[in-house]
Amino acid sequence: MGKILSLDELQKMFDETAEGSMERRCAIADCMGISLAHAIEESELRSEQIDHGNEDKRIATTSYTLEVLPGTFAICRLNADAEVPGWATGEISSITRTSDELSVVCSQDNVPENIHCEPDWRCLRVVGKLDFSMVGVIASLTGTLAEVRISVFVVSTYNTDYLLVKDADLEATAESLR
Repeated sequence: MGKILSLDELQKMFDETAEGSMERRCAIADCMGISLAHAIEESELRSEQIDHGNEDKRIATTSYTLEVLPGTFAICRLNADAEVPGWATGEISSITRTSDELSVVCSQDNVPENIHCEPDWRCLRVVGKLDFSMVGVIASLTGTLAEVRISVFVVSTYNTDYLLVKDADLEATAESLR
C-alpha cells in the first residue's frame, strides 16, 4: 500500500534529491502539481537567507517570504447595499461585496468610529508575484497558523496573497512561520 505524502513532505523530498537525479525530481514535481522549473525556483527560494533590516520585516516560511506591512488594519462590515466608502483607502485596502454585506479591509486609522469593525489586525504580504498554477500557498500558511490556534483573515489579489492576524498574535505568527 502506498503512503500519502503532504505537500511539505514532497517539497522536502524534492529539496533533498540531488540535482543530478532529474528524472526523480521531475516525478516529485509532477506529484506536487507544478513544473520542474517552478519546483527548482521554490527550492532555491527556500534555501535563501532572509533580510532582517529595521524597516524590512520579513518572515521566511518553508516556501514563501512574508513581509509585515506597517500599521494596523480594520475589517469592517457594511450593509450589502452601502456605497463604497471614501475612507476605504491606504497602502492596502480591499472591498468585497456579496448579497449579504460589503466588507472593507483598510487602515484602521481611516475607519470612522460609528462603523462596525474588527480592529487591531496586522497585515503580512507574500513577497513576489504568485503564479496562478501554484497550489497550496494559503493552505500551507494558514494550516501552520491553525496548528497554533491563530485566527487568520486572507485577502488575495491578482499578484499575491495577504494574511491578516491580530496584532497580539503577530510575534507568535512570526515564530510559527519561521
